Amino acid sequence: MKEHHQFVASEVTNVDEQVRESLNEMLQLWNRMKTSEMDEAGDDADRFQMTFYMFMEHVEKWVQPLQQRPADAEEARLNPEFQKLFESLPDPLQIPFETELDAILADGDRHVDSTE
Repeated sequence: MKEHHQFVASEVTNVDEQVRESLNEMLQLWNRMKTSEMDEAGDDADRFQMTFYMFMEHVEKWVQPLQQRPADAEEARLNPEFQKLFESLPDPLQIPFETELDAILADGDRHVDSTE
């Protein structure tokens, strides 16, 4: 049986406190979702989705006033302010995070779907 890696936000220290707290909550739900019983899985997934989008809202509030914002997620990945954030996310969350971050950095409209 494959060991479950526990993702934690403790090493992410260079971001806004709200980003760190929402990241921590999201990662706790991610870890719980990986071990959910069948009857809890749907509720855990819904809670996770909601906290992911709350996390992204906090990231957006943190990024908007930055003086030297990266142009896109690829550039952000190379930026020390963002590196630990990327490193804290499990692989399956990298693409959704990059997609949302690209929209934030482009000052575009994020497509939040919390109705599912």
